[in-house]
Amino acid sequence: MAHSSSIRFGGTVSMGITSKQAGIKQREQGNIPRMLESKKRTIGIDRSALDDAVAMHGADAEARAARDAAMVAAMQAAAAEADAREAEEAERARSELEALRGAWEAQRDRGSRAEWDLSDPSALSRDLPPRDADGTPLPGVGPSSGQVFEGERLEDPSIDQEARRQLIEANDALLRAKAAHAASERAAEAAAAAAAAAAAADADAREEDEAAARRRELARIAQENRALARARALEREAEKRRDEEERLASLKAARESAMLAETHGVAAGAGGRIRRDHFKGMSQEQMERLRAVQASQMAQLQAQREAEKAAEAAAAATAAAVAADADARDAAEAERRQQEQRQYLAEIKAQQRADRLRRQREEHGRRERFDETADGVLSCFGKSLR
Repeated sequence: MAHSSSIRFGGTVSMGITSKQAGIKQREQGNIPRMLESKKRTIGIDRSALDDAVAMHGADAEARAARDAAMVAAMQAAAAEADAREAEEAERARSELEALRGAWEAQRDRGSRAEWDLSDPSALSRDLPPRDADGTPLPGVGPSSGQVFEGERLEDPSIDQEARRQLIEANDALLRAKAAHAASERAAEAAAAAAAAAAAADADAREEDEAAARRRELARIAQENRALARARALEREAEKRRDEEERLASLKAARESAMLAETHGVAAGAGGRIRRDHFKGMSQEQMERLRAVQASQMAQLQAQREAEKAAEAAAAATAAAVAADADARDAAEAERRQQEQRQYLAEIKAQQRADRLRRQREEHGRRERFDETADGVLSCFGKSLR
């Protein structure tokens, strides 16, 4: 028997767990999960399928992540494009506003307009060559400086009078044109209002005509419906009368016909045989004989069932006795095996106890021999051999 032991100094001996028992215990601990889980006990774990499922889920997760990243990138690109378009639109609007502001500034500068020179007080001193007080050109200038145009005589009062007259005429013409336009608009509005009123009156007349036509059509349809209802009522009355007459005729035929009254004598033919097409059911005597036969059959069936139950009870009792005998034999066998196991364990313990005592005696003998040898060897120390 394989075993391991540990010896402590001082004369005490302790037994350790054997390697075989440790291996059995380890195997049992490993078999417990497999025995408790039916799937592992029967078919085991399909690790390849699990790995495939994990790989598939990982691929799906990567695909979803890629789709999400592509969607985010597309959204970012769309947002960047929208921002760029907004920036371009803002820059275009700003440039148009700057151009419009420049045009406004140019329009506000009266000096840049061509008609400003006609009424500019300093036009002569700015554009004409220098002259003396009486208008004679100063020395050193050309002959063209002596020319004087009508527009240069700004101090002439007739120029202002002519300008005011032309302005008044232009205003009068503009007022006459506006008045004529307003009169034409009023005339057009009046004509449109008259046309609208005529169209409304025409529409009202058409609606009245259509309403009258609808009322006449509804009256005609109602009259036709009433006529149809009267005809239908007459048809239903006639149908009821026909049904009643047919029902009365059927009842009279049933009362007067032996076949329709289901008389048993009608079923018998000329030779006394019953015709299948005229069979009206069994008579009272036949029914009583049939019930008597059925009662005897039911009594026989009940007796047969009781006999079967008795046989089943006897078989169950026999099976119970056999099972009890088998249980007793199994219990006796189990008791015998337990007794043999206890005897075997007692023998093992006795053997272990004898081995432990033998080892103790051997250890004690070794120590005594060691002590004697040590005493013999050490007795010479400290003494003179001379």
